Amino acid sequence: MLLEGQGQEDLTGLLSSKIRIVGLAIQSIQQLHYRAIFWRRDTFENADLDVDAFISEQELDLTAIGYQIGGADQWYGALTSLNIDYEDEDESSELHVSLQNLSAAAKIA
Repeated sequence: MLLEGQGQEDLTGLLSSKIRIVGLAIQSIQQLHYRAIFWRRDTFENADLDVDAFISEQELDLTAIGYQIGGADQWYGALTSLNIDYEDEDESSELHVSLQNLSAAAKIA
């Protein structure tokens, strides 16, 4: 994933179409700076502002908050005390999220 590149996922398992996100955790092989972007529908972003499904975003900067445990070759980070109201408008019981790389280095895995 190159600078400003992003991957999109529809994560299943929501118990309700309306939830509050209070924390995020990330695990990465590289110590990079990411942004998690939350969407109302699985259509994600759209040039038409009437169709675009943006809700909120949160930066996950492993260069600032990341840490390693032993020799695991993994970077971990967590944010707590968030307050993001999320609504799954297509009622698919999915969390629609993109992960964007904000680092100059490409994400390799």
